[in-house]
Amino acid sequence: GEGEGEGSSSSVGSVVVTVVLNPLTEAAQRVAPLLMVLRDQLQVPLRLLLVPDIQLTEFPLQKFYRYVVGADVGEVSPGALFSSLPRHHILTMRMDVPEAWNVQSIRAIQDVDNLRCDDVTCGDVDGATLTNIEYSLKSLLVSGQCYDVKNRKPPNGLQLELIRRGRVEGVHADTLVMQNLGYFQMAADPGVWHLRLADGKGKDLYELVRSSEDDSEELVTVSDLPVVVTTFYDNAKQVRTRKQAGKEHLQLLDEIDMEQKESDDATEAEVSSEGGVFSKMFGSGSGSGSGSGSG
Repeated sequence: GEGEGEGSSSSVGSVVVTVVLNPLTEAAQRVAPLLMVLRDQLQVPLRLLLVPDIQLTEFPLQKFYRYVVGADVGEVSPGALFSSLPRHHILTMRMDVPEAWNVQSIRAIQDVDNLRCDDVTCGDVDGATLTNIEYSLKSLLVSGQCYDVKNRKPPNGLQLELIRRGRVEGVHADTLVMQNLGYFQMAADPGVWHLRLADGKGKDLYELVRSSEDDSEELVTVSDLPVVVTTFYDNAKQVRTRKQAGKEHLQLLDEIDMEQKESDDATEAEVSSEGGVFSKMFGSGSGSGSGSGSG
């Protein structure tokens, strides 16, 4: 919205942000720290209108949020403190980060998926009421969609790998293309990488393609595709493939399943043969057993 003369002289023109929130919602918890950054760091005037629900049948908040990274971190490690949390509940701690971030806990005494605090145990040590958990950004994630340019369907089960040239030859990460929209995901650090087909049936059946450099609609075959990771956010890529000439009738997973079945049949025949030998050596016997477990 627009305002006249509101805010300090360093505010952004005459812009005033008006926010209407239900304070007892997850959306309000998530946006509150961002509004503080707008007000305190960017000096943007805010007008906040709280519109709560009049009638509640249950406690509306099931999650508790803290905004960790501010506009100016400096030399202080960013952190968050959760206080006055409900007791006698099992809590789970997780980081709500951009999709391209691979964040993992690197130091924790408690189980971050089963945090407990009751009258007997609470905290990392006896008599303490504080639990410390440290997280680290392990890597960024390169993700995207892979599809066959002929039938516009994902090559389900096709194995991709990520390498970096100029170093000792080796695969940095690999993954399989999923049937759901052809999605794939691999961990990578900032820099220039190359994506290629992994050795195996997939590489014997498929090939990578890209558009021709002369701006024509012709597709050319390539051995790998460059992947440049330069941002902490969206690293989604689109990978196009097609079956090699003369192999259009072959199916990747059918071939893999058939080989696995033949291998299983051979193993079963071998076990049956050995079972016959053992029967002759030790006689015959029978027995049964069962068990179950959960965890």
